[in-house]
Amino acid sequence: EIRLLLQPLAARRALEHIAESDIDLLERMHAKLVAAEAAKDYETAVRANFDFHFGLYRQSRMPALIGMIENLWIQHGPMLNYLYPEGHPTYEREHQHVYMLQAMRERDADALCEGVRGDLIEGGAKFLAYLQALERREAEQAK
Repeated sequence: EIRLLLQPLAARRALEHIAESDIDLLERMHAKLVAAEAAKDYETAVRANFDFHFGLYRQSRMPALIGMIENLWIQHGPMLNYLYPEGHPTYEREHQHVYMLQAMRERDADALCEGVRGDLIEGGAKFLAYLQALERREAEQAK
């Protein structure tokens, strides 16, 4: 819930400062993420996802906010690295980053915030499902 508040705020503030060249760089970071996932290079995928998000959030020019978000990512980063091979995100339509990039190019802050929220929710759904499956297996084994 905290990330659902802080990360869209950082994206909204970043949009005030972001240049087309920054968006081009973010697009390349997203392409690197997609290629890494296709190659099952999950270490690179996790890093590219981090680079994409923080490439955006750092444009907010709000160091205290960025520090809070980094702190939250540090807390869940090790778990993400562990879970990524089994629970990496999949999306019903386009990857949420695509919608975020489009919103940046259109300078649509509301759509950008919705894309960030969607990425967190939709992107985290398989992680959550995988963790729940692990819990069920452990409960069955304990019986």
